[in-house]
Amino acid sequence: MLKQMLVLFSVVFFAINSYAQTVSETKEHKIHMMHQTSDVAATDMHEMFRFSPEYLKIEVGDSVSFNGSTGQHTVTSVPGMLPEGAEKIEIHSIPSKQIAFQTPGIYGVKCRVHNRYGMVALIVVGEGGENLTAAKKFRLTRFGKKKMQQLLVQAEKDLKNR
Repeated sequence: MLKQMLVLFSVVFFAINSYAQTVSETKEHKIHMMHQTSDVAATDMHEMFRFSPEYLKIEVGDSVSFNGSTGQHTVTSVPGMLPEGAEKIEIHSIPSKQIAFQTPGIYGVKCRVHNRYGMVALIVVGEGGENLTAAKKFRLTRFGKKKMQQLLVQAEKDLKNR
């Protein structure tokens, strides 16, 4: 009986120790928030419609919770600003949606309606440089184009400093 208890204790101890080691080696992924805001008190049209934050650096496997895609607001991938193999982003008519980013690279997103006022954002996943050259060839108009160019300059600086 004592021998059986010793064997059982050894098995349980080994199982608990293995589980604890596995849990400690598992990388925790973060959930980042990105809000769509409409500031009717803004005196500058560029600040009235925006994502907050407009620039986000995350690790592969992290998620972004996009909040505020109601009314006319959308979160839509900018053509040409998506890493190869990544799924397009298309969110509309829901208050919140969480997306996990499994493919490293540069992701440009826009509001379909308000991007012309500068409602765009850039998400850099992992090292992010995989599609930087292709991402620079994006097509947006007016203030969306200007804002996205500024965000890409910021991404390029960050990538050089890594």
